[in-house]
Parts: sequence; structure tokens; C-alpha cells
Amino acid sequence: MYCHAYGTILRTNMPSQALTPALPSADALTIHVDRVPALPALGLAAGSRPLQGRMVQVFEKPPDIVMQVDDLMSVVYEQTNRRIHCLAVAHAPDPLIDYWLLRQFIPVARFLWNDAEVLHAGAVKIGENTAAFLAPAYTGKSTLVAEFIARGHKLVSDDHLLVRDTRDDPSTAVQALSSIPFYRDYRTFESLGRHTTQYDPAASRLRVMYVLKIAHPEA
Repeated sequence: MYCHAYGTILRTNMPSQALTPALPSADALTIHVDRVPALPALGLAAGSRPLQGRMVQVFEKPPDIVMQVDDLMSVVYEQTNRRIHCLAVAHAPDPLIDYWLLRQFIPVARFLWNDAEVLHAGAVKIGENTAAFLAPAYTGKSTLVAEFIARGHKLVSDDHLLVRDTRDDPSTAVQALSSIPFYRDYRTFESLGRHTTQYDPAASRLRVMYVLKIAHPEA
């Protein structure tokens, strides 16, 4: 299956069927998912952090990098061929695999391979340009994105906004890369959110960025 995500084309056997289809491309980012009885032992982690109620560990396996989510799934960023190989235990639900690959691991891959910068921002396409909203978690980014979608504008991202510098072309300056056709105007762990048809996978000019801050209701 070929589909659009985060400014590139994916070639994947992922469970999700809700991504925007794409034509086959020799430059596609490959993601392959295999089911296994148990995850292989990886030794001592180089680092770890809690995320979405789980523990994510990072392992260095030169030239590759491995990230593991609890004892449920791991991804190998194969550096030489720009491929993501995912191992998931047999009882890991398909939605969990979709969530971690689409919401977390693909943006990391685009950053690791120097394809784009990642901003913690929501963004919508207004006409031919993109407007972005930067703010910490739980301060209104996704709420704003949902409001713009309700008014007929197109989704770019509700959380991880990938941008690419194209200053050699003044007509585009900095491009915003569309993420996936899902947005979360609520926060549920390991959920892709609501699917929308108001999504355009084409990159667009990042025209303006707003920095949000919390204000009292009467402000």
C-alpha cells in the first residue's frame, strides 16, 4: 500500500486503511510491520522517558537506532536504507500500532533523516497558505484546529508540524508538510482521533505562526 503522510509517500503493510492513497514512488519511505511472539532482548537502553502512559526506551545499534514501547512494540530506524522496521507482539492491537507509528515514530524518522524540522504546533491551510499555532500541551491548539476545520478549512497538523526550509525559492520560503488526516479535539491515549476528508497532502507555504498563551476567561 502507498499513502501520504508527513510530506512523503509511505510504502507500508500497516493495519491502517484510513490514510490518503498515493501513487507508487521509488522514493517512498518504507514501513514494514512484523508480528512476533515476544520482542528481542536489546541490552542496556541509552535513554528512556514516559510517554502516553507508557515507557519508551531508546537503544543504539550502530548504524541503526531502536525505540521500544513497553514490551509491546519496537521500531528499528534503518539508517542506510531509510526504512522503519516495526516488531509488534501478537496481542498488540492494530490501533496501538497505528497510533505509535503515525503519531510518534514517523515524525521522528523525518527529523532523524534531516528531511524536516518538527514543531509542537497545530496548523491549518487557509486558501493556499498555512497558519500555525504553537503552544504547550492542553492549551488549545487542537481546539483551534477543530474550529477551523468546522469552518471549511483544511487540516495540516494538530500536534506535530513538520516544516522544511526552502528559502532558495522566495515564493514558498518555509513549507508546512501535511501530517495525517486525523485530528484530536479531545485527548485520548493512543488514539489517532477523528478522521477528516478536509485534508490536502500537498505542502504549502507557512505564512504565519501564532504563539498561544493561557488567559483567564474574562481577559
